[in-house]
Amino acid sequence: MSCHKDYDAIVCGGGPAGFGAAVAAARNGVRTLLIDQGNCLGGTATSRLVIEFAKTAGRNGGIFKELVDKMEKLGGMSWDVAFPSVYAIFDPELLKYVLQEFCEEAGVDILFHTFIESAIVENGTVCGVNMVNKNGRLGIRSKIVIDATGDGDAAASAGAAFEKGSPVTHRMQGLTLRIRIGGVDMARTVNWPEVNEKFDNARKKGNTKFPYYVTKWLDAGARGLHEERTLNLDMVTDTDATDAFELSRAEIEARKRIWEFINFAKTTTP
Repeated sequence: MSCHKDYDAIVCGGGPAGFGAAVAAARNGVRTLLIDQGNCLGGTATSRLVIEFAKTAGRNGGIFKELVDKMEKLGGMSWDVAFPSVYAIFDPELLKYVLQEFCEEAGVDILFHTFIESAIVENGTVCGVNMVNKNGRLGIRSKIVIDATGDGDAAASAGAAFEKGSPVTHRMQGLTLRIRIGGVDMARTVNWPEVNEKFDNARKKGNTKFPYYVTKWLDAGARGLHEERTLNLDMVTDTDATDAFELSRAEIEARKRIWEFINFAKTTTP
């Protein structure tokens, strides 16, 4: 395993938190490496299609305010669709580019397609990370490691204390595979309670394989900027997302549910 001493700070995870940390560090003259397992920045906002910002987005100023202003200037964000009093909607593809541009302008080095294997710990101090990608295993040292992986992968591997699931039942939060459907007639008014009732009846008759708890999610999601709609309905429970085998089974199950729902929607929803 090769090892380098190249950076002052390594940020693990390129979601909103990791993006902000990396840009802030680089702007302050810190040699910064930002690592993400995917092929873009943004985390749940981009590769997971959670295309809503809270209505308070950027109210406190700072890097996020700059990001919101840039997205709005480029026509990739709107405060006037979906739930105007709660959410602002953005274009996830444009956001990928804008996040990347911010990092490049700040001088952040970006490494995609890379998993964090573990923290490098010496004498009780974290001094870098071990990672895995197409190049093999690689260790890079740094003065600071910022864990923005979402699951706390670097921190947990370094021995930091953590908890998973309910302290009573040990059950984990349900999982959702967001979907984005184009060609939606936004002028139509949908009676979601009626659709939910039809869906629940179909489930009770055995015409769908959805469990009971999914029905309440049919009207969740958001209207997009390009005549599309995201939906947040296909929950999978009793899965530990920090276990790759369980996570893979959940992905497979959720994708089956997506297509089952689409076929249902075509026959029941205007």
